[in-house]
Amino acid sequence: MDPGGSASRRPGPSAISTSFRSPLPSPLASPTLSSAGADGLNRRLSWSRPQDDVFTARPVDMDPSQMRSLAPPSWARLRVYDEHGLARGPRNLAASVARSPTFRAVSSTLRKASVRVSTLMSPGQAREDGRTRIPDEDDEESKGTRGFEMDPFQPPPSAVDAGRPEGLPPELKTGLRGRTLCLFGVDNVIRKACYAALNWPWTETAILGLIILYAVILTIQSSSPLYEPRPGNGYFQSWEDWVILIIFCIFTFEMAARMITTGLIFDPETTVQAWLSGPNGVVSRASERAKSAQSHFRRTHIPSPAAPRAAWRSTSASHPTQPKTAKLPEAPFQSAVQRQLNLSAAGRPYLRHSWHRIDLLSIVSFWITFFLASAHQEATSTHHIYIFRALSILRAGRLLVITSGTTTILDSLKRAGPLLITVGFFVIFAATLFSIIGIQSFRGSFRRTCIMTDPNNASNIFDTGQHCGGYLDPETLRELPYLLQNGQAFSQDPKGYICAQNQVCQLGDTNPQGNTMSFDNFFFALIQVVLIASINTWAPVMYSAMDSDYFASALYWIVGVIIINFWLINLVVAVVVNTFQGVRSDTRRSAFGADDSAIGVDPNWSANDKKKEESRLLRLYRRTEYFWVALVLLSLVAQGCKTSESLPATIDLLQAIEFGITLAFDVEIAFRIVAYFPLWRDFIGSPRNNFDLFLAVSSSIIQIPAIAGSEAYSWLTVFQLLRWYRFVLAFPRMKPLLLRLFGSLAGLINMTIFLFTMNFLAALFAVQLFRGDLGDDDFISFSQTYNAFLGMYQIFSSENWSDIMFNAMQAEDRWRQKVIAAIFLSCWLIFSFFIVLQMFIAVINENFEIAEEQKRKRQVEEFIRRGEPQSAHVSWIDRLNPYRLVKARHQAVQVRSLPQNLVLPLKQTVGADVGQAAPSSAMNGFEVPKQKLRKLFGREKDDSVLRYRKRPVSAVVKPDAYADDYADDRGLTDLLPPVNPSTEGNELADANRERRNQQADFIAAHPSFDRSLWVFKQGNPIRRFCQSCFDPAYGDRIYGRPAHPVLRLTAKVVIFSTIVASIVVAAISTPIYRKYYYESNGYFRGSWYDIAEAGLSGVFIVEAIMKIIADGFIFAPNAYLLSVWNIFDFVILLALVVNMVGSLIVIGGVNRLTRALRSVRALRLITLFSRLRDTLHVVLFAGFINIVDASILMILYIIPFAVWGLNIFSGLLFSCTDTDASGFSACFGERSIFPVDDSLGFLAPQVWSNPGIIGGSTVYSFDSFRQSMLILFEIVSLEGWIDVMNSATSITGRESQPAENAAQWNSIFFIVFNLFGGVIILTLFVSIIIENFSMRSGMQLLTTEQRRWVDLSKFIKAQTPSQLPQTPPSDGVRIWCYNRATEKHGWWARGFTLIYYLHILLLAFEDFNNTIFDDQQIDSIFLLLTMIYAVDLLVRFFGLGMRSFWANGWNIFDLIVITGSFATTIPALQASMAGSPGSQVNVQLQKLFLVAIALKLVQRNSRLNQLFKTSVASLPAIGKLFLLWACLFVFYAIMFVEVFGLTKTGTASTSRFQNYHTFGNALVMLAFMSTGEGWNGYMHGFTLEAPRCTASDNFLNSDCGSPGWAFFLFISWNILSMYIFLNMFTGVVVESFAYVYQMPGGISLDREQMRAFKRVWADFDTDRSGYITRKELIPFLSLLSGVFEVRPYPPSVSVRNLLRSSVPDPVDNAAGKLVVAAGRKYAVDVRHVESLVRQIDLTKVRERRRVFARLYHEARISEEPGRGISFTSMLFMLAHYKLIDDEKALQLDDLLDRRAKTERVTDLVNLDRVRGLLRTIYWRRRYLRLRDERRRAINEANGIPAIVLEPIAPSPPEDEDDLDPFERQDYSLPESPTSSRRSSPGPSPHLRSFNLGRHSPSLSVGSPAMSHRGSDASMLSSDDSGMRRYVFCR
Repeated sequence: MDPGGSASRRPGPSAISTSFRSPLPSPLASPTLSSAGADGLNRRLSWSRPQDDVFTARPVDMDPSQMRSLAPPSWARLRVYDEHGLARGPRNLAASVARSPTFRAVSSTLRKASVRVSTLMSPGQAREDGRTRIPDEDDEESKGTRGFEMDPFQPPPSAVDAGRPEGLPPELKTGLRGRTLCLFGVDNVIRKACYAALNWPWTETAILGLIILYAVILTIQSSSPLYEPRPGNGYFQSWEDWVILIIFCIFTFEMAARMITTGLIFDPETTVQAWLSGPNGVVSRASERAKSAQSHFRRTHIPSPAAPRAAWRSTSASHPTQPKTAKLPEAPFQSAVQRQLNLSAAGRPYLRHSWHRIDLLSIVSFWITFFLASAHQEATSTHHIYIFRALSILRAGRLLVITSGTTTILDSLKRAGPLLITVGFFVIFAATLFSIIGIQSFRGSFRRTCIMTDPNNASNIFDTGQHCGGYLDPETLRELPYLLQNGQAFSQDPKGYICAQNQVCQLGDTNPQGNTMSFDNFFFALIQVVLIASINTWAPVMYSAMDSDYFASALYWIVGVIIINFWLINLVVAVVVNTFQGVRSDTRRSAFGADDSAIGVDPNWSANDKKKEESRLLRLYRRTEYFWVALVLLSLVAQGCKTSESLPATIDLLQAIEFGITLAFDVEIAFRIVAYFPLWRDFIGSPRNNFDLFLAVSSSIIQIPAIAGSEAYSWLTVFQLLRWYRFVLAFPRMKPLLLRLFGSLAGLINMTIFLFTMNFLAALFAVQLFRGDLGDDDFISFSQTYNAFLGMYQIFSSENWSDIMFNAMQAEDRWRQKVIAAIFLSCWLIFSFFIVLQMFIAVINENFEIAEEQKRKRQVEEFIRRGEPQSAHVSWIDRLNPYRLVKARHQAVQVRSLPQNLVLPLKQTVGADVGQAAPSSAMNGFEVPKQKLRKLFGREKDDSVLRYRKRPVSAVVKPDAYADDYADDRGLTDLLPPVNPSTEGNELADANRERRNQQADFIAAHPSFDRSLWVFKQGNPIRRFCQSCFDPAYGDRIYGRPAHPVLRLTAKVVIFSTIVASIVVAAISTPIYRKYYYESNGYFRGSWYDIAEAGLSGVFIVEAIMKIIADGFIFAPNAYLLSVWNIFDFVILLALVVNMVGSLIVIGGVNRLTRALRSVRALRLITLFSRLRDTLHVVLFAGFINIVDASILMILYIIPFAVWGLNIFSGLLFSCTDTDASGFSACFGERSIFPVDDSLGFLAPQVWSNPGIIGGSTVYSFDSFRQSMLILFEIVSLEGWIDVMNSATSITGRESQPAENAAQWNSIFFIVFNLFGGVIILTLFVSIIIENFSMRSGMQLLTTEQRRWVDLSKFIKAQTPSQLPQTPPSDGVRIWCYNRATEKHGWWARGFTLIYYLHILLLAFEDFNNTIFDDQQIDSIFLLLTMIYAVDLLVRFFGLGMRSFWANGWNIFDLIVITGSFATTIPALQASMAGSPGSQVNVQLQKLFLVAIALKLVQRNSRLNQLFKTSVASLPAIGKLFLLWACLFVFYAIMFVEVFGLTKTGTASTSRFQNYHTFGNALVMLAFMSTGEGWNGYMHGFTLEAPRCTASDNFLNSDCGSPGWAFFLFISWNILSMYIFLNMFTGVVVESFAYVYQMPGGISLDREQMRAFKRVWADFDTDRSGYITRKELIPFLSLLSGVFEVRPYPPSVSVRNLLRSSVPDPVDNAAGKLVVAAGRKYAVDVRHVESLVRQIDLTKVRERRRVFARLYHEARISEEPGRGISFTSMLFMLAHYKLIDDEKALQLDDLLDRRAKTERVTDLVNLDRVRGLLRTIYWRRRYLRLRDERRRAINEANGIPAIVLEPIAPSPPEDEDDLDPFERQDYSLPESPTSSRRSSPGPSPHLRSFNLGRHSPSLSVGSPAMSHRGSDASMLSSDDSGMRRYVFCR
């Protein structure tokens, strides 16, 4: 019995409500209705129970007119019955009132108040128990049906009368079933009372009200700040505690009542034994889940509910003739109560629902808290146990279902849960490996710091905080290794930072950040990996490791960011985006609860209200629209003109201007109202009119003097600034972008509500956990609710989130809550930043989707557009071509010298066509974007067939194995129509040929046009040599020589070597190197790097000259400048020449610009390789205008916020450097500063100034519009906004010293700006990048079925044949080894999987103090494990054999890492036993090999293995992006070095590597700034100018920066890298990994099915070439099973199975009851066989035979000559026949090709039918002739005379009676399944002799084959003796 009660229990009330369709017996027996009328009405009413558990009657087959025509006595007085069967009273006055439309809408709103609190089901969505909720009236309206409800007004249960219908089952009368908690039966009084209480109409509303009250009480209780530990003297500390206790008492009683009513775990009607061990019990379900866990990552189709009437974005009504009923907007928690009621009615056990499990956890946690606090154990002097107090607030989690939109989001997120868990498992595995690597490499590294001794007091020793790896000997100045904790020197060489003189580097006892920032154990290492994944605050940790160890330590963090964040974390983005797209495609509704009232759907919001008939005033107003837009701009300019230093008169003037503008807009709105007269409803019906009216009224109100003179006025100016939206809509190209961005405004609103609700709940949790434990010196101290809300939002944005975590961990370390703090804050970051933030990408990306019904139409349009001839584009060079103005000088053309395929045009061409090249040329500037993107993804070649090993000569079969068995078909093949190829290729070839002819004609008319530089003719040897070295710059050469492959490769190698050499020279000769060089050798021209650069630049000059000589410079058919990339090269060449000349004229360069030109040489790498050019085109040029639009929108968004910030914070951010000063008046003089220690101080002046970026040298403020724009532009990247918000929340007044958290409500400005700017605008960039990828690759136009086919195709292409041995071994030991090596789920494989888990655990257990194992013990364990791995390796080698062993890459990997582990672990063990540290190189290699062994878990775990394989599929595209990004890295690194190579570092630099002094430092700086890490602080740090630096005319003597260069370089790199390239990685991963998450239809294709296919394939592909021959095709197809099964007959009726199932019963056989046919080996029951054969579905068999025959013939035309049918081709053919519908799944191009191929297959099948018919005739005649001859011979032997009449035209001729004209001479097994039909089971044509004896079975007459229809003659038949062996017997 099902524990859930969904399958076996008796139908309860909920079940009856969904299936009860017949009339109740009593209700229709009303006095006012006759029996006949009742019977008639019964047939027309559908009885159902809506969501309030009341049975209602609805007319289901009446139209509205019929319902209105019914008299009230006939139907309106029907009684309705509740679930107890009680008859509700007759309609009263209230019921009459309820018939009004308004009251119906109200009652519908109230009735929907329901189940959302408890279950996350949408209307019509299936429950877990398989039942479906009946939609209510609103749901029916959404489907276009206007059903009628008999009683919309529902009285409370107390109003029911005493009537009860008879005959109802007890379950329906009581609503209770079984026995709950083994105590309470159906008749139990307590249970009945609980049931009645729970079903009271106001119960759920009261519970919901208590939940809201509980959240409010918690907020009030924590509203005041608390900075001291909470007292531990009992639970009751305030009145709020009493209220919370009462609330939880009620919650407890409610929980107990639900448990008593419905049970705890298992169904009331289910026994414990059945629940545990039944068919659907816990044990069986656990075993099923364990089995399915191996293939959990399979492609299963998401069940989709019934599709609505139209697309989810459609606004058309199903019944336009019906008037629309006004619907009230949904109130908060409107459906929440009703959902809980439905859950109660369902009778599901308490713990069977997720919300109830959360409630149980919350309630139990509260009572634990209560008893701990009452016992004074919750808070003591040594510990705090606040975790249970925090868990108790989980009951408030039901606030997440505040609206239907947030409920929909939760439901969509729940759907994404399984995939998120799978991907999360992969990410956790990678994070674990990186944590282990961090432990192995950096444990103890952060404990080493420089220790300084006070020179004035030797006893005063203090820590400088500088991480180090050695120090200088104070006497010899020799570098020494660091000192251990005991004062002894470390035995290894010094490394990292060397402490200054009089300092020592010593290993300490603690780590930074309160002993939390370290790699000393797995826990802290994992925290650092989370920092890397969040790409925030990871750079300081990296630089600390670089100072402690080596410069190469940066690779750990950089590689970690690339793998974890750029690659794996983007998997989460892919999951969210694709899953939510799947929800939308399946449900045809928004996955975020968006509706049709969105801004993008209603055109009246963004456009003018253009009606068919407009008044004259309204038309006049339309003409003044731009005047009001200009007035909006004037208003914003007026407000932006003021500064913090503006005079009062200026302020008054600007205020007067704003007052006048406000009056003008008042007049405007009044004029608009009058213009709409008398259609004022049209005015009110426009959202834009309403919004403008609201702004006009609000702006007028704030002009009241009392308000305008208050402090709140600056905040209220937001109403004036909101007018800015009109300017944005009027800005070019912004309106469409806004409509797409806010196309689902409801979805964005729902997502925002969901975010803030989650953030509020997390804040309540954090307050309960940390309140009072942190001090008041931290900005985020969790001292109150709002402060905690800010902290949780800060973690959501990931900006400096580690500061909060480290502060909390440091504070909670005293109270033993350190681990809890780290886990909670890290989990909140993972959920909020990695999931919730990505949901904003999904909701915006949803608006960029094309409607499903429009995709096919767009595909057809795109196909037609591609087929049309492209219009000729005349470039600017062609327009300047002087040959267009010169009269043609025609000359006779020698025909012999022309190309053979050249056809002269019929008309004279024009000069504009000369420069045009063939579109197919690879050098035509930019190719088609779609082709570029395919190259980016590595799909520019035909990858439909995998490349396999070439079939060895020994394995090549005989030629007749591949010979066509239809070669001698007497011309039948000639009857087939020709295959119609696509005309697109022919048309393109014709167009190219015509263009070449036009070029040749123009050259003939202008002979000098084809002379390069008007000097070199085509026959010139110099020009011919240059042409041999380089491809033409543009198009194809008409008469020139093509490039020679060897010379072309040589030239490319020379150029590449030159580029690399020039980069190396630039990387070495940095400004600081040149400074030291000149100081050592003196200033002179001709240094080695100047000479080297001159020589290398000369190579580029020679290259350009050779290309110009080869094809001309500008006016030539293939001129140098006709190529965009050559223009790029020419500009680079000019820049190199300018740089070289400037260095020769002025030593060191003329200025920063000429020196910066050295960097352009790196860009030649892009122009040299076509793949980098293609990638650059995709990244920057394809869709570049969309990126520009997004950038403009971002600027337009910042502008009003800059003015608003100017109004609010102008002049209020000033502070004094002396924190003890009270304000401006006290900020003067000097004060003592002690930066290191109290004993080492100095005097510094006190300054009253604005705050600055932490680490930067430039202040920020809102004192002017320019400063506001700058700081908001910086923080829109989510970098530094916390510092600015902290300054704003510390404002105490003008000229007053700020105080921490003095004005926390100022943070609202930054939260709003961050949400809509830093979240939505940034995610807009991601969505645009994803859209560009989808559009350029064609994926955006694909339907759901087409996308699934594309994804399935990728999955198929990733498959490779099995490489197991040809024949399994036979001897005992080898067969045992073979089984161990091939069994994927055997005990051997599972055992080693556990060993690999143990291996990872051992690596994770290592720590700094060797707490569990010391080095000797751990080395011994790993040596033992390595020996075990070696045994497994030998078993695989011995079982698989040499060839199969080497064919698997994992075996090679195992061999390398196991050998390396042996070679490094043994010396390490010897060193540890000897007590010495051993070789450092050996230690590092041992760590590498031991961690590499842990990667074996990827192979052993199915989910990891599948995800790893599919993840690798995106590596080519990611690799190309990285190559392009690396070129830009080199370019910017050289530029930064040349511009800022000598600039002194400011306070932003905390490490010796945080500068641009060297090329390596610059690369690392660019790497971490690419993630947005501190980029603005460093930007301000390099704006140094005199007098803060030393300025000099000679740049080698200047250490100043440059504001202009700093802003240009840092901002450009931030936009290029952070906004474009990082989002490009997201787009690539989402696009490449789509097939991991998209589901290929309803048929699953997982690893197990692929393994079954590979096993069958391996049986025939014995040489492992990846091909099988045609002779092997029929037996191969006959053995396939599962989704690929294509055998004509089902396996159950095969000969073997028939023999097994038809063995005669010995008893019945002896009794003579059976008809037994006995043979030599078998005896069968003939009647049983006949019964089994009669059960065969002949229709399905014919269909299977048809598919089998077509598949065979398609394989025949798809085989490769001399090789056979490939593995991938076979998979694709099977997929076409078994998995997809070609008409739905294929794109138009592919569908046309597929149709042509299927037509050819159809022709072959028909041809085979003809051939079979002819063979049948031939063999029948031959058989009859032989039979007659035999009979005649017998008669003659018996003396009976015979008369023989010879036919006039004998067929076949006498001399050819032994030849089959349709069969090959080689009588081998027939190959064609359609040609195997015989006219009789007579002698096979393969036999050369015939047994015609009397008793020979070959003389049987009346073959059943002769009676079959002709259409079946071509189908595969089991009558054929050759086919029976392979098809039927299998």
